[in-house]
Amino acid sequence: MFFWNRRELWMGTSMEEYARVTGLLRGAGIRYDFRTVDAARDARRSGSLGVDLAAAMAYYVYVRKDEFSRAAQLIGR
Repeated sequence: MFFWNRRELWMGTSMEEYARVTGLLRGAGIRYDFRTVDAARDARRSGSLGVDLAAAMAYYVYVRKDEFSRAAQLIGR
């Protein structure tokens, strides 16, 4: 999926919610792309005192622009 033909459907830090969203999309036959960003990458190397490592991972889910409204309705957005 090319970046100019996709739209961000969902972004969050919960792995459970990410699994729910992608599971719904898969079940409906909607193709999606995803990206993960590890905000605590440097904290893991130099020490993670006081850093919530579970919430430091950000998940992004993208769908094709022409399927965005259907996908958004499906996930309750």
